[in-house]
Amino acid sequence: MSFLFLHAWLCTYGFVAGVLIILGQITKQNLWNAVFATADGTQVKSSYWILLQYMMQTEQAFISVTILCLAVAIMLHCFYIYHFWLIKSGLTTNEAAKSSSLKSYLNKAAAFYERWLSKVDKNGDWIEKPSKQSCEYYGCRGDESK
Repeated sequence: MSFLFLHAWLCTYGFVAGVLIILGQITKQNLWNAVFATADGTQVKSSYWILLQYMMQTEQAFISVTILCLAVAIMLHCFYIYHFWLIKSGLTTNEAAKSSSLKSYLNKAAAFYERWLSKVDKNGDWIEKPSKQSCEYYGCRGDESK
């Protein structure tokens, strides 16, 4: 757990440090007050969107690493929370996967049997029998009503 926790926070730190460095570069170069020219020669005052585009052109590798740090930090934090939940629940990853599969199967089987039994009349005769394929999947013979 400490491995996940430390790496999640290290990536978060990398993202925050990257953003602060980028903001520092913008301030150092006085880009907040700059005027940019578009391809057709139109003058545009700086905005967050314009500055992001400018910085992506001039500092492409650094901004890409900063965005990568954000993406990995989000994934590691989610993974950490999932493992914390597993520990709280007293499960292993394998047990959690198997129990969710079993619950899903049992819910589908219960719904199948309810639909199946609703197709039997008061005398116990079939109004409509379940398909052979359904019986094989859910482990029924098709003659359980009597």
